[in-house]
Amino acid sequence: MSMLPLTFAALAAVLYITIATVLVRQYLRTHDVAFAWLGAAVLGWPLLSPLLEYLQRVLIRRVGSGPFYTAGDLVMTIAFARLVVGLALVFVAVFQLSRTKPTERVA
Repeated sequence: MSMLPLTFAALAAVLYITIATVLVRQYLRTHDVAFAWLGAAVLGWPLLSPLLEYLQRVLIRRVGSGPFYTAGDLVMTIAFARLVVGLALVFVAVFQLSRTKPTERVA
């Protein structure tokens, strides 16, 4: 078995922890809610997405395609919905950051 997948998994974990640490420190320093939104968009949603993907597969097995023409239409609709939710979270975070007033630096 190749060590490359394990290396990438470890690197991803380190990057998630580093990003979370930076966002928490920035939030604690500024109390700007935009950093909480950014954390939800960049960390929370990607970690929650595989769970939703699993629930999607369970739903397709139990219900079938339902009102959609095919199961593929349902999968595509859910995939685009997940994309839109993720992008909406990023948009709210960026919008909140753009509204933040710059602080004066004391030299």
